[in-house]
Amino acid sequence: VEHGMDGLIVSTHGGRQLDGAVGTLDVLPDIADAVGDKITVMIDSGIRTGADILKAVALGAKGVFLGRPVVYGLGIDGAAGAEAVIAGILADFDLTMGFCGAKTIADIKRSLLKKVSYP
Repeated sequence: VEHGMDGLIVSTHGGRQLDGAVGTLDVLPDIADAVGDKITVMIDSGIRTGADILKAVALGAKGVFLGRPVVYGLGIDGAAGAEAVIAGILADFDLTMGFCGAKTIADIKRSLLKKVSYP
């Protein structure tokens, strides 16, 4: 922030190859809290569903990047397949928001989530 950064992307880009890599959703809240509204925080890595997007937004992300699902759609049916995947994920996001009682993105708060620890 002090060096003029406008935003950052929380990513494990390739970290899935490491058994001990920390997940992006696990570190996102600490990063978002540390920078506050000074810069835009976005996330990639592991975003596959509308529920994943809702979790990311609730934990502080202002945007998400979709990689693998869109590439799969592209491989199946070209641009139309990629567009269909994005439309499906956005429909799932809208549905998930409704299940949580969130009418707008501004209604998505951390309090909608519950972290469960397993022994």
